[in-house]
Amino acid sequence: MSAPTSEILRADRRLRRRVVLAAIGLVAFAVLILELGMPWLLAEFERQPPEVAVRALKLLMLAAFAPFIPLGVYLFSFGRRTVQAGRFPPPGVPVIIDTRVTQGRAARLRGGLLMLVGLVLTGLTLFAALVMPALVERSLLAGT
Repeated sequence: MSAPTSEILRADRRLRRRVVLAAIGLVAFAVLILELGMPWLLAEFERQPPEVAVRALKLLMLAAFAPFIPLGVYLFSFGRRTVQAGRFPPPGVPVIIDTRVTQGRAARLRGGLLMLVGLVLTGLTLFAALVMPALVERSLLAGT
């Protein structure tokens, strides 16, 4: 297995700042949605007939899981570029922390693992977004 090279890819400070601000914004948005939206949503579910509430819950589950599909596809693509280049991170990719460049077999192994993680994430997300709502619907409507 090839050892990491002495080459260090320097962090893109602007990109790091944008990533941190985006993460903070997403967390703040999620907290607001959960704190302000959940009480209203639960009250709305209780007012609706079971069939309507279950349909709304299914749509909500689809919306909650949907963002993970592009992430899985990106991880797979990033892993494939790593395998093809035989270098991690692949050429031209900005990083948010100083990163030691890895080449050869070690880089291809990382790339393969990233491809596997991307496939698993996408597969589990599709399962959760498509199969879980149907299971929830079946179990909730079975009691009515």
